[in-house]
Amino acid sequence: MVSDIYATAPVPDEYRNDPVAVSECWAGSVTREEYLKTLSEAGFRTITILEESKPYPKGQVEVCSFTIAGEKPKEKRLIEVRNGSFPN
Repeated sequence: MVSDIYATAPVPDEYRNDPVAVSECWAGSVTREEYLKTLSEAGFRTITILEESKPYPKGQVEVCSFTIAGEKPKEKRLIEVRNGSFPN
């Protein structure tokens, strides 16, 4: 489970490395669609949005905050560690 913000539109490039924008935590925000796509590409198959705010201004952009939970399918481990060492 994680709480984060997303931008309602792409953040202009000029703000990505702006110290004020970075310190206000909106410089690196992505759109909702990009955020959910990234989770899917990371292997999450079940994504539940538990809470989501209405858009609000943050610095030079408009953002929403949300709390999400995700689950990845259980995968067979390729390497099993036994007694603190790798098996031969």
